[in-house]
Amino acid sequence: MIKRALTVAALALAFAAPASAAELKIGVVSLAKLAAESPQAKKIQESLEQEFAGERRELLALQNDLKGLQEKFQRDAEVMSQSERSDMERRIRDMGRDLQYRNQTFMEDAQARRNEELAKLQRELVTAVNEFAEKQGYDLVLVDGVIYADEALDITDQVLAQIKK
Repeated sequence: MIKRALTVAALALAFAAPASAAELKIGVVSLAKLAAESPQAKKIQESLEQEFAGERRELLALQNDLKGLQEKFQRDAEVMSQSERSDMERRIRDMGRDLQYRNQTFMEDAQARRNEELAKLQRELVTAVNEFAEKQGYDLVLVDGVIYADEALDITDQVLAQIKK
């Protein structure tokens, strides 16, 4: 008797599910595409480039100085005294270490700032997707990582258009 009731309930659910699923309005959005093509992403990129431009120029100047010192050493090593050669080798080694350290620090700082800005951007994009979904009456919006979704469900370009307004 209980087995029969469970079977009837399972059949009722099986027939009811497609009807309610047909009423769902579902969309799929690519946050990666939104992040790449949004005006905010371009502003972030420009801002970060401007923020780190001075340090980048300093590092390039230091790199050029080191290269010039290395070329001078190779060119003049034979006519230098032993102490001059040792001093120049030490300067080249010290300058190389300094450059390597400053490059590493620069890369870490730039990456940390980029990650901070991208996290802010992602929060803004999620908010924009939520607002779009509510205005358009979506019941469910899926984000990247869906194995398959028909292109008709992709609302990325529509959200991007709203963001650009």
